[in-house]
Amino acid sequence: MSVLAPVENTASNGVVRFYQGGNSLKIQVYLKNLSPLTAYTLRIHQVGDCRDPLKGSIGEPFDHTTYNFQKEPIETKQIGNLGDVTADENGSIEFHFTVLGSKLTGPRKDSILGRSLILTAKGQDETASRPIACGLISKNATL
Repeated sequence: MSVLAPVENTASNGVVRFYQGGNSLKIQVYLKNLSPLTAYTLRIHQVGDCRDPLKGSIGEPFDHTTYNFQKEPIETKQIGNLGDVTADENGSIEFHFTVLGSKLTGPRKDSILGRSLILTAKGQDETASRPIACGLISKNATL
């Protein structure tokens, strides 16, 4: 679970829940206090430190190679980019999806536990990629 809190002068917040199911990760996103009908991007970053995400405390986006049981590379992609979501007319997002090849637990290089989850506004201006909400991915997040 990750409880996202506002960054700097934003009000955006919410909860993202993660459920491991075999070789896939089920993700439930509940966000509020967003700009209505605006696209946002969810990303997992290397470092679980939301003290100052605008100055890089979150590190680089989480990225690794996914392997099958025989240790042969089957796919290389940036697992940390969870994709884009759009707020409804009330400025809320409720979205459920599945990511294949991602793991909640396991070896540190593969696990998303202890990393940060970032919400950014998707757009063309220079502030588009700036974090507007940040949370730590943990087994037992506090609300």
